[in-house]
Amino acid sequence: MLWNSLEVLLVGIGEDDKPTRDKRLEDARTFIASRGNALSLEDLERLNSDIVQQSIRRRMIRGFDSLFGQESRHPISICFDRDPPEMQLWGIRNDIIHANVVERDPQQRTRAIFGGFDLHTVALNSILKALGLPLRLAWPS
Repeated sequence: MLWNSLEVLLVGIGEDDKPTRDKRLEDARTFIASRGNALSLEDLERLNSDIVQQSIRRRMIRGFDSLFGQESRHPISICFDRDPPEMQLWGIRNDIIHANVVERDPQQRTRAIFGGFDLHTVALNSILKALGLPLRLAWPS
């Protein structure tokens, strides 16, 4: 539920910077032209999710950028670009939603618990920033 609240907050904040239809079309044409005849299925997936349809992941990143400016790298990394990848909040969220987490497995349970602590930090800092209040928790590494 906390992840859903974070999605709603960030998508709402990012709407101000949402690219217009014409801009998305221009970006799609540029992307396709840059690939030439080497366009792959991965390219088509990226074209659809990042440029044309603007996936929830892309819209949340835009919200983080709008909300935190230059500091957006911290929450974006925690949610989407963390190394190792299995500790990215997006991946933990997907595994929980798609029932890929076995609650009896201590390793998976620990992953979900630590992810919950990180999600709390990202969500609280995002809410505080949106309200114009100082951040209270340090970004996890």
